[in-house]
Formats: sequence, structure tokens, C-alpha cells
Amino acid sequence: MLDTSAIADNQLKEPNLRDLAPLFFGLHIAGGHVGLPLLVLTCLLSKKVKRHPTIINFCLTWIIYSVSYSLLLYGRNYKDSHPPQVLCFVQSAVIYATPSMAAVAAFAVVLQVYGTFYAIWDSESITKLPHAAKMLLMLAPPYITLATISAGAGIIVWQHPDAVNAKNGIYCAIHVEAFERYTVPLFCGLVLVFVSVLEAAVLVKIYRRRRYMKRVCPDAEVRRPSLGPWLRLAVFVAYSWVAIGACISFLTAPEFINPFPYMAQAALPLAAMIVFGTQEDVARVWLPWLWKSRDDMQVLESRPPSISPRTSRTSGAHNLSNASDCDICRVPSGENEEGEAETQIAAVA
Repeated sequence: MLDTSAIADNQLKEPNLRDLAPLFFGLHIAGGHVGLPLLVLTCLLSKKVKRHPTIINFCLTWIIYSVSYSLLLYGRNYKDSHPPQVLCFVQSAVIYATPSMAAVAAFAVVLQVYGTFYAIWDSESITKLPHAAKMLLMLAPPYITLATISAGAGIIVWQHPDAVNAKNGIYCAIHVEAFERYTVPLFCGLVLVFVSVLEAAVLVKIYRRRRYMKRVCPDAEVRRPSLGPWLRLAVFVAYSWVAIGACISFLTAPEFINPFPYMAQAALPLAAMIVFGTQEDVARVWLPWLWKSRDDMQVLESRPPSISPRTSRTSGAHNLSNASDCDICRVPSGENEEGEAETQIAAVA
């Protein structure tokens, strides 16, 4: 059983964020109530936008995350230190599980991208599984995490009902230090470390592959990946470490906890929205008129100039000669894997 001697002291350390409530809830509404639901509907309904199920699942977990932190806002109870007891108990049990759920969903996305470059899905035991079973293995862990941690938090709420309140001014929390300060931050921080390790492994694999191609065939044209997915990857990696910093602040703050971890966590759904919503295919669906003129110009520029028969024959002979010289420098199948992964890289995010 958890020691309750630290409950009173921990409540004194709890910052009063009532003045920052508009910012806190504004971030959740922008990312988890507007942006991500719109993005999920776009992926599900539009034929022009296709995403791997792990990516859609990742977005869904952040929507649930925002909803869990906004329960007091729905009933306009966030200004009360003691909101309705049942609502407060439910929220205090769920909010500790949703960050862990989203972290596990992020790990599933990164693992999917990692599997594009490393043959982790080729084992006989996995290849024999039905497609539905494979999807279940990838999509179920976040919700298993949600149920497990919520149940554990619910037990603590039942054991220490007096330790649950909304004195921070934005949501109900369980003021039992051993659970509040260590359990969830440690779990999320550990998962994010694994996420970052897999991201680094993917980048190293791509770098080595391109360097090998340049060394073996220095004159070969190795397709350069578009910068967009890699910029989004960099954004997500950077914000992953910001989130880790927020977790560390919970662990190391000796006396007072500043508002930074709360605002950093509130901005996570919006960060996910920015990572996914800035992809070109999504922008084409949301803002089609901005792309129409650009597409028309590209069609005009792509029309080939007229070529005389003599020039055509000469050019054809030259191309055949080059083709015979470059047969040994054909791009390996890994280049195709890199292209397939680019549509998922933004989610490593």
C-alpha cells in the first residue's frame, strides 16, 4: 500500500494553473478536438490520402488523450477545487493512462517504419499470422496499456479518495507522490527513449545505404528523398525529447513543479497534428484551390519538346550505351523500401 504521509506535502507543491487554463484547454481543443479528428476523417474518407493503420491509431490515441484532460472543461468544473466526485475520480484514473497509451502508439508507428528497413516481420511465426491478427498485434497494445494503468489508478483512487482533487486548476489528479511523480513519467520516458533509438537506427540505415551506393557507383543517380518527411521526423524527434524533459522535471523537481511540463504535455496533440497535417496529400484535400494553378503549371512544363528523328536515334543509341554500363549499378530493392517508408516517416513523428 502506498504511503500517504507525503500526500499533504505533495499538495503544497502542486502549482495553481487556473490562470493558464485558457492556454491549456486551447492547446487541447486545437490539437485533439479539431485538428486530429479532421485529419482522421480525411484519412478514412478521402481516396487521395492513405495512411497505415498504426498512424491513424496514433492520432486516435491523442484524441482520447485530449478528451481525458478536458472532462472538467465540458462541465465547466475546472474552476472548482472539488468538482463532482464521480467525474473527478474518473478523470484522475484516466489521465495517468492516456499519456502512456499515446507513447505506446508512437512506438508502434516507429516500429512499423523500422520494419520497412529491417526484416523484423519476416519471421515464420509472424508471416503465418492472418492479416487481422497482425493488425491486432500492432493496434491493441495502446488500449491494453490504457486499461491496465487506468485500473491501477482506479485502485489507488479507491484506497485514497481524499487524495483526489483539482487544486491545480485544470484537472483532477491523484496526490500520492509515489504514483503521481514516478510511475507514469518513468514509463513514458522509457518508451520515448526506445522510440528515439529506433528513429536513430532508421536514419543510420538510410545514411549507410546512400553512402554505399555512392561508393559502388559514384556516377549513378541515387534518388534523393524529399525533405518534407525528414523535416517532420526532426520535429517529432525534437518534441519527443521535450516531452522526456517534461517527464524528468517531474522526477527531479525537489520542491515546486513549474507549469512547463503541463503546457508541454497539452501541446502534444497539436504537435502530432502539425506533423501529419502538413503532408502534401492532406493539404491537397484541405486546400485544393491552392494546388490547382501549381498543377497546371507543372503540366505545361512537363510537355516534352519536339525532337527530330535523327536526334531521337542518336539519343536512343546513347541511352542504350549508358544502360549497358550501369547495369551493375542498379539501385537495390532497399531504395524502393526507402520510398515506401517516406509516407510513414512523417509519423515518426
